[in-house]
This record gives sequence, structure tokens and C-alpha cells, in this order.
Amino acid sequence: MIQPQVDAKATPSLRQPLSAGPHCAVGRAGDAAIRARVRQLLQSLLPVAPTIERRHDRRYPFPRLISLTPVADDGRTPLDKPMVVVGTSLSERGIGFFHTGPLMHRRMIAAFAGTDGGAIELLVVVGWCRFIGQGWYESGGRFVQCVAEIK
Repeated sequence: MIQPQVDAKATPSLRQPLSAGPHCAVGRAGDAAIRARVRQLLQSLLPVAPTIERRHDRRYPFPRLISLTPVADDGRTPLDKPMVVVGTSLSERGIGFFHTGPLMHRRMIAAFAGTDGGAIELLVVVGWCRFIGQGWYESGGRFVQCVAEIK
């Protein structure tokens, strides 16, 4: 393993132990506190009570970047510049994603990186959008057509 050369005199803070604040202890005693904090984060992601699933299709995690281009009702005339969003889930009928700023258009062409180096483009109609905090929004939409069929 390569060790970086550090001048301890130039960076005296490297000689002092790290402090994680009053909520977490440092070292082996802190391992339990760290695990407890991570469990709190994970529990906040899971529903407390069972929920009724309305969707008919299985959703898959999809943490990938997606390019969305707003289009007119004809499904091909661009209305604005493309935006990059972060995928959250994907099903055979739709997509969920995170983005910054509200969406001004509902019809968009979603471009996904294909396995062959090309792109898979699908027309999406955004059905919902909600503000989730810190400048981020979560939205979802359904696929209505392959872009190749529109041209």
C-alpha cells in the first residue's frame, strides 16, 4: 500500500484525534453509535406500516443519470433545453427520478444509455411531482411511446 508523504509540522491537525461531535464517540466504542445512527437513517426510508401497492408492474432501483428533453404535444418538437435528472426507479411502464427545480413541461423524451453504446429514447408523460427538500424534487411518469415510432 502506498503511503502519502505528509509533513506533520505543516498540518498539525493530523496529529490530533478526530472528533465526531457530541453524538458519536470515536474509535471502537463509537462503532455501536455509528451503527445506531445508520439504522435510524435506514428506518426512515422504510414505511412504518405496510402500504397497499397500487402499481401493477414491479419497480427496480435505477440510480442512473437520464436526459429529459421537454417536447410539444407532437412528441418530437423540443420546447426547451435537455435537463439531466437522477433516476430512482424503473418499471416497464414508467420511471421515477429526482431533479432540481420544478418541471415546466409534462411531455418529455427520456434518453437512457443503452448497452450497445447507443441511446434508448422513450416519450414520458410526467404524472406527479413533489418537493422533497433542500432544493430537490421527486417526480414520476409513464412511458407512452418509443421515440423511433414517433419519427
